[in-house]
Amino acid sequence: MGLLNVEAKPPPMPAVAARPGLQYSGGMVVLNADTPMPAASSPDNLVERIKLAQSRSTEWQIQWSNYVMRHRGTSKRDPSGYDVDFLRQALQDLGEPEPPDPVVVQRVKEFQKSPGGLERWAGYVKNNGGGKCDPNLRQNPYLIKALDTLLKEDGGFGYTASDVESAALTAATIPTASLVKR
Repeated sequence: MGLLNVEAKPPPMPAVAARPGLQYSGGMVVLNADTPMPAASSPDNLVERIKLAQSRSTEWQIQWSNYVMRHRGTSKRDPSGYDVDFLRQALQDLGEPEPPDPVVVQRVKEFQKSPGGLERWAGYVKNNGGGKCDPNLRQNPYLIKALDTLLKEDGGFGYTASDVESAALTAATIPTASLVKR
């Protein structure tokens, strides 16, 4: 009885590699080195900027949805379905959210770990805009106001959104010990 002669076949090329500027190499899809990055005003870049803004901020998602409804009369939120001029104007009108300060996000996460903190945080989010509870999807003023409100309810250390405007937050600004429910 002879041995079966089986040749190893490479894995099939993913469909995404068929897009211009991408190639399939070593089992991975990679950007061709000679492919220029899209210009800041290209449709691809504008779509990506809006998608990034949507992923960074629940508030921005709501603003984008309202903007599309107001200017186009539709609830379609996928930016790839709109022309370059509309996308450019939307970014100009709405601005682009900055990622939240990691120190503030860490303080929220510490609050969530305190007794009853996760439920109280979820309740605050539900009553103040809704959306996902991940603090990474919120902007600094929202996070600051939330912590200020929640901590003052406990008689803990409170601070306000004006603290964000007057000075950059540091680890010393919001003491971790103050987040422990007494």
